[in-house]
Amino acid sequence: MCKEEVVDLTWPIESSMMVYPGLTRPVFQWVGRYNSEGYNSTRFSMEAHTGTHIDAPLHFIPDGAPIDSIPLDRFYGVAKLLRFDVEPRGQQISCEELKKRCPALEGGEILILDTGVHRYFGKSDFFSRYPILTIEAARWLVE
Repeated sequence: MCKEEVVDLTWPIESSMMVYPGLTRPVFQWVGRYNSEGYNSTRFSMEAHTGTHIDAPLHFIPDGAPIDSIPLDRFYGVAKLLRFDVEPRGQQISCEELKKRCPALEGGEILILDTGVHRYFGKSDFFSRYPILTIEAARWLVE
């Protein structure tokens, strides 16, 4: 019997965190402090593509769906893990490779790709090591 568990895969949002080149780091600003205003409140701003995030179809498809139109239950659920044992070096993950290695997915299951790139988060070569799916691989996963 499998024990159900929620696993948080996100990175903490911090003002010193690594961001994609050219983007601004998150900004936290006190706008109310308990000792002067009687409450604590913080203004927070960041780019939409900071840290762990989801790219809406609209990000790459001109008439694609915006993120707020996608039901929240599409972003959590039963998942299967596909772990890559190749050192991440910016390679493409092909449809053929996914078909060969992907565990069988039931309708609605989520596939997590563990490429190992998380070991480089915060290091200067993180973004050059980030593996990506080919367009064909992404389409195959959606289908």
